[in-house]
Amino acid sequence: MKKITLIILGLTLLISFNTLAQGVAINENGGVAASSAMLDITSSTKGILIPRMTETERNLIPNLTASDEGLMIYQTDNTPGYYFYNGTSWGLIGSGAFSINNLVDGDTVGNSIFLGLDAGGGTYLSDRA
Repeated sequence: MKKITLIILGLTLLISFNTLAQGVAINENGGVAASSAMLDITSSTKGILIPRMTETERNLIPNLTASDEGLMIYQTDNTPGYYFYNGTSWGLIGSGAFSINNLVDGDTVGNSIFLGLDAGGGTYLSDRA
């Protein structure tokens, strides 16, 4: 009886270790997680909903350290958007983008945005005779 109990315990531990080595799959078809992923979310009809909170709630997340780098939330007030924790502070994703509505690239020497056929190719109307 003791031998059977040990065999069952050994098999249970073996199955448990094998299960722990796999990622988690969240899907509607019962598929397994990709071997390279810790979390594999698959859907063709639904998205992922990141935690939503106010700036005050975000700032009250306890005990943030450098190991929490990459933590992400969606802030609903003040300047709404996706924020990430960079290990020391919160940053708005996409805050470095700027507008090019006036077709200038921000270059202080001249403009270098080209439109049209052979754009930026080095041949200009003044070069054509």
